[in-house]
Amino acid sequence: MSPSETGVEPMRKRYHLAVVDDDESLNRSLVIHLEERGDRVSSFTSGTAALDNIVTDPPDLVLLDVRLKDMNGIDVLRALRERYPETSVVIVTAFHESAVTVEATRLGASDYIAKPLHLDQVDKIIDRALARRTEMLRSHPSGEVVSDKAVRGTLVGKSAAMLEVFKTMGEVTASDATVLLLGESGTGKELVARAIHAHSGRTGPFLSVNCAMLTEEFLGSELFGHERGAFTGATDQRRGTFELANGGTLLLDEVSEMDPSIQAKLLRVLQERTFERLGGSTVVHTDVRVIAATNRDLQDLMRRGLFREDVYFRLAVLPIRIPPLRERREDIPPIVEHFLRLKSRGLAGEPVRVSAEAMKRLVAHEWRGNVRELENAVTSAGVRARGGVILADDIDLPPDDKALQPVPELRSLEEVEHDHIAAVLRQTTGHKARAAQILGVSRPTLDSKLKRYGITVNRAVVDKPL
Repeated sequence: MSPSETGVEPMRKRYHLAVVDDDESLNRSLVIHLEERGDRVSSFTSGTAALDNIVTDPPDLVLLDVRLKDMNGIDVLRALRERYPETSVVIVTAFHESAVTVEATRLGASDYIAKPLHLDQVDKIIDRALARRTEMLRSHPSGEVVSDKAVRGTLVGKSAAMLEVFKTMGEVTASDATVLLLGESGTGKELVARAIHAHSGRTGPFLSVNCAMLTEEFLGSELFGHERGAFTGATDQRRGTFELANGGTLLLDEVSEMDPSIQAKLLRVLQERTFERLGGSTVVHTDVRVIAATNRDLQDLMRRGLFREDVYFRLAVLPIRIPPLRERREDIPPIVEHFLRLKSRGLAGEPVRVSAEAMKRLVAHEWRGNVRELENAVTSAGVRARGGVILADDIDLPPDDKALQPVPELRSLEEVEHDHIAAVLRQTTGHKARAAQILGVSRPTLDSKLKRYGITVNRAVVDKPL
């Protein structure tokens, strides 16, 4: 008979869990909750006590506060991973900077919980970490220790979406596979790329190329270099970024704007790690990790034949989507505080704080320019603030609330076409052949539409009767 038929549930395995948190009240609450789950719990209010006392009885999982009074929680994590590689560690913190999560993930932390804690979330993360531990022990009985590599970043966030970004960043640093960063302009794609590079084992430089800023010829030269005489103005041999970034990381920003001919050469580098300089025949080998970034939908461009399918699949080995601010508004207050700590100071040199009304306005804004726009607004408001407080009136934002936007005039297709034809004729000073070319229609079709809409042309003035 099954457990459901007998009314008896199968006995859950009893785990040994440890709580390391110097907040005694929170510590006690977690112990009570975890014991009610049926687990055995050890409790410590300092990192030193935890490391000293779990020697003889290592726990299955540790809930570890990252900010302890006696030592940094990351140092405790490092020691735990070195001494007890089979123990899962879940980081608990009230601080939301990406460096903590990325480094913790890189060191082998199973997961990350942001304060204030919700017990149902704690249960879910513990169960998930223990399940991973069970699978890891089944596949790797000896455990696995991940080496330490510090990273310093300015990415800030406490939303579930950003925590996933941080954790994925920590995971991809262990590989040299290509990363594709997806997200709107201003979301911090370059910061993510720099953090991944800083946290990886690569000793070479981090270089970045904006594919939208250069013509096909100059982009090819920038990426692959050129030999003397390769094109007009190429008076000397020049090494490209694929050579200069050897051993390091190359960010291809706005990769969606790359010309198809350059995409073909990129594909060879991604597949074979070799290329030739423009105008040359010598094969150059390179060991560079490629991180691509775009604010456009590459899959849509691929379907429309505007981006090579083979290049897309080579770039999208490890995709990371960075959400826009409007999808993670809970991150705006900590990001604002972060920018104020870094940049905005009052006239007397005192730290600037944000009033409640000002913060409400910042949180409600659409931030079409995302973090970059927010940074500019906070910096500007910090300069204008008086008395060390940013008020709502100090924040200069364009209106973007839907309620404030004018309702567009609803017009028929004929009206729109009429006005557009007339506007093109004005721009061409009545030149019908040029207007037809711009409109993408034949000259007879244009003449027919002019007659239909009653538009007269005198090569100087275009009349537009309604």
